Amino acid sequence: MTSYFNANLVLKSGSFKVYNLDYTHRFKNSSSITFSFLHENALIDGYTKNQNLNALNYQDTLQYTLNTGANPLNASRIKFDYEKKMWIGKFSLGYQYRTQQQNGVFTYYEKQGNFTNLAFNPAFSAEISVLNRIHGIYTQYAGSFKNLEFSTGLRFENAFREFKVAGSNSSSVLTLSNFFPSANILYNLSNNLRAKIAFSRRVQRSTNNELNPYPEREHSETLEQGDPNIKPEFINVYETGITKDFKKASLYWNVYVQQITDIVNRVNSVYNEPFLTEFIPMQEMLVWLEQTWALRFLQVRNSKFLLVVMFII
Repeated sequence: MTSYFNANLVLKSGSFKVYNLDYTHRFKNSSSITFSFLHENALIDGYTKNQNLNALNYQDTLQYTLNTGANPLNASRIKFDYEKKMWIGKFSLGYQYRTQQQNGVFTYYEKQGNFTNLAFNPAFSAEISVLNRIHGIYTQYAGSFKNLEFSTGLRFENAFREFKVAGSNSSSVLTLSNFFPSANILYNLSNNLRAKIAFSRRVQRSTNNELNPYPEREHSETLEQGDPNIKPEFINVYETGITKDFKKASLYWNVYVQQITDIVNRVNSVYNEPFLTEFIPMQEMLVWLEQTWALRFLQVRNSKFLLVVMFII
């Protein structure tokens, strides 16, 4: 096996522009309606230079690869929110629309040895496009009664995702509709002792890098490849706990259960035997139901420090 020194240089840069407009109108009956518009424009680019040099002579280049990437992004968000005080709390109702368009141009160049030209590798180069559109309707009611504080909500979401490769007539499309409930209850047992119970459901969306099926050279041993057909992770969290307040600190005791469906994991495989390159094909992601039990049996906080001791199963 050839002994070599790996010199790796990664440079990332970006320019960002964000535009935001908010308007709130308050009615005489203590209700209000808010309109919000946000637009983001970003140009993200960079490169990775990977050199495998002879360990005995750094002037002797065994292998050289150059990855370049440009990822312009345009994203917008529109929100309408209505709020009104009702009974012992506040009622909220809203609608949100989000759209994101990101185009990526990735090139891969490589050379073997000192006296060869840098060659373009079309198998690892691509021009891709990712479009996300999300419609969301949500409602929440929060309030308090005597020693009880509570909030409950429900969000419905319709999501559309399309992944396309330039020059290809086919595309990978994913359409999902899901409900996301949440509930929180806090009870004041005394002036300095509180108990809580909570549940929430959320989504962890796949990044555009995870969707890109064309390999990218991260460093000497690793190529990273995504899968345009993977699904987002859906996470359910159940939590209960007790909080005890002291004069200069607070003690927290929490237990939570986390369930994840369509979990995304990396899988390694050998791609380039001479240089022991590991290939990480995300299209072979394991899809299962993961359940995590965690017991945070000690958390002490004051204005100067935070101490957390946790046990996870």
